[in-house]
Amino acid sequence: MRKFIAGYYRLLDWLLAATVGILIVPVTLQIIAR
Repeated sequence: MRKFIAGYYRLLDWLLAATVGILIVPVTLQIIAR
């Protein structure tokens, strides 16, 4: 059970990082394009 919780938190961490990356990339491109 503990291993499952650790994996779940790792998945959440990865999803959070992916979401932040997806949000940041277009903004950075806009700043560079300017």
